[in-house]
Amino acid sequence: IAYSTPRNLTTSGGSASMVNYLLPIQQVDSVTEYVKEAIKGFVRSIALGQGQPVANVLQDTLRLLTLWFKYGTKKGVHNILEGELDKISEDNWLSVIPQLIARIHIKSKEISTLLSKLLKRVAATHPQALVCPISVALNTNDTQQKLVSTEVLHEMRKNNSQLVEEATMVSRELMRVAITPHELWYDGLESAAQLYMENQDLPRMTTVLVELHEAMNDSSQVQSNSKDKVVTEGFSESIGKIGRSTLRDVSFRHSYGKALSEAYEWLELFRISGKTCDLHQAWEVYQQIFKRIKPQIGNLKRLELHHVSPALTNASNLILAVPGTYKPSSKDVTIQQFTPSIGVIASKQRPRRMSMLGSDGVQYHFLLKGHEDLRQDERVMQLFGLINICLDNDRITNNRGLNIVRYSVLPLSNNSGVIGWVENCDTINQLVKQYREAKDIRLLMETKMLAVKTGNQYDKLPLIHKVEVFKQVLEETTGQDLAKMLWLKSKTSDVWVERRANFTKSLAVMSMVGYILGLGDRHPSNLMLDRVSGRVVHIDFGDCFEITSQRSKFPEIVPFRLTRMLVNCMEASGIEGTYRLTCERVMRVLRENRDSVMAMLEAFIYDPLISWRLLANDRLAEMDASNANKTETTNASNGTNIPGGISRGNSIDESFQTKSPIDMKREHITPLLGDSLLDSEGLDDDSHRGDTAVMEISPKRLQSAGPSSVIDRSALRRGGNAEMVTESEPLQENLNARALEVINRIHAKLTGRDFAKSDEAEDLNVEQQVDRLIKEATSVENLAQLFTGWCPLW
Repeated sequence: IAYSTPRNLTTSGGSASMVNYLLPIQQVDSVTEYVKEAIKGFVRSIALGQGQPVANVLQDTLRLLTLWFKYGTKKGVHNILEGELDKISEDNWLSVIPQLIARIHIKSKEISTLLSKLLKRVAATHPQALVCPISVALNTNDTQQKLVSTEVLHEMRKNNSQLVEEATMVSRELMRVAITPHELWYDGLESAAQLYMENQDLPRMTTVLVELHEAMNDSSQVQSNSKDKVVTEGFSESIGKIGRSTLRDVSFRHSYGKALSEAYEWLELFRISGKTCDLHQAWEVYQQIFKRIKPQIGNLKRLELHHVSPALTNASNLILAVPGTYKPSSKDVTIQQFTPSIGVIASKQRPRRMSMLGSDGVQYHFLLKGHEDLRQDERVMQLFGLINICLDNDRITNNRGLNIVRYSVLPLSNNSGVIGWVENCDTINQLVKQYREAKDIRLLMETKMLAVKTGNQYDKLPLIHKVEVFKQVLEETTGQDLAKMLWLKSKTSDVWVERRANFTKSLAVMSMVGYILGLGDRHPSNLMLDRVSGRVVHIDFGDCFEITSQRSKFPEIVPFRLTRMLVNCMEASGIEGTYRLTCERVMRVLRENRDSVMAMLEAFIYDPLISWRLLANDRLAEMDASNANKTETTNASNGTNIPGGISRGNSIDESFQTKSPIDMKREHITPLLGDSLLDSEGLDDDSHRGDTAVMEISPKRLQSAGPSSVIDRSALRRGGNAEMVTESEPLQENLNARALEVINRIHAKLTGRDFAKSDEAEDLNVEQQVDRLIKEATSVENLAQLFTGWCPLW
């Protein structure tokens, strides 16, 4: 950036002090001029981009958005944008709708006005593409977001009133189906008990319980501390709403209404008096409710749609497009009806498998998930689409079957959404389980051997001893389970050879892409195998940007999953054949297209819906380290004071020296936690996209528990905005610093400087970089340090 010279400043001001005063002002003006010219250039490039590679146009669009939202409040920049944005076709904005929706919370009048105008333009031309995202944006507590969303929907209603009403209804009803009243209270009580038992956080526990009781009230009776909170029948931002219009809601109220009213009376007494005996009485009732609900949850296999959503049952011949099918140049595939029965997958969060009949006569299958934020998955699918375009445009990687398998993702709120079902897939966990059950082999045989050899002390061993035991188990087992399943499920040897090649290439592609993205939590239930093609399909993209490598306990220190079972499935030469060659080709394409990839990831990271996780996870790691230190200090003393005046002993597993009524109550609550939360800490539900559901073990939730008034772990798992997780907004400079750190790390990966230890170190070429990554991924020293639930011995 060229700044005004001191000579000019001296002439105008005549003094050094005037120079110091005017220089920053003229520097800002100079930046503005460059921003204005950059905006003009990007707009012209996008407008002339017809027929150009989509990756290039998308890159320019994303960088235009970056300039807009960073400098759009400046008068000169705003004036330029007003005239220039109209030159861009509405079609060009379709690929960045999630980024536009993510910014509608911005309160700046200049940005908000332009953004609202642009969204109305897009909505007028492509109502199907915008109606669902905008309807979802209404389901928040943010006043500005509601305001802009309402304006856009009001404009859409002028020409597409029926479409808007259908989208709003479907979005609301799907959220009702995603979480039944029984599940709402089951998960809520479990969360409250965890906050109380593990974190000793009475205020947060009380908040969770009060929200649950508010869900039982009529909309007109719900009270909130926030003036802006709007409660919609069927859903509210922080928790579900139990209405009176469905058989399941009425049944729940009839079965549990009286007991819940009694518990609420005791809870209110505790809030007023602060007496632990009142809380003791409340938890007596809650425990009985929990015990009654638990078997009902366990037996939940199917839901009849007319029991949980009569509105969806009666919906037919809609003009709303089937999620994920809209294409501007094609005829809309609309929803004809919803199937009357919904399957419930037997995993921790109990996602639903549901179907919609399209106007083209095809049955579209989806996974409906509650308690999970899918907005990050949506952004990852965007990135995969960009990478697929780059691979298709490259002369060497084109037509080699290297495209990443994608699926549609439609967030319904900050804690629920719809995912396109990937047909004919089984998780690696399922396949190994199937093989071992047929051979009468224990599923976690290797983990059991580790425990036997170390007396259940494997995690406490020093690294050198871990490696020794790890190698012994590797030598005593074959790791051929997956390779044999691939062979047994192939009808002919030709099919087997083709599937094996597809397996190797798809694994290589996602190894490189996952490394650039910093994708973690790659345990056997997050990798799926296509029964027809043999391709590897990845699911669950909640842990990106190397978050898992920064965990205080069991950090995931390998760049991607390349364990022996995967290697044994490859061709005769193993890693040294197709796998290494494909890795090198994909990494070369990523490095050559790093500007496009970086533009997408920059927009991804600075997206306010995603970026808070970077800071939240950092603070979570700091908290865990702090809690570990506190625990050591506590163990050296007799006890410590916790909220509510309760005296806690050396650890929550030990008996208290002096037991108050609430201390005794904890012993009653322990079974409530023991059968559900504590025994299933590692169980997640991302094995959902195959045809058979299994429960998986994940280290995600194995962070050390401890007192915290800063971060709510359950909120982190649910997803949500920053204000849901922290007591105060995270400092913007901290967030920017963390985001810049992530951007620099990704840039280093895309330039071969990811292993450079100093500025003088030379950049690695593609072959050297891939070789280093493969060595890191297959290192016994690295694998031996991983969480055993990640199944590093597989």
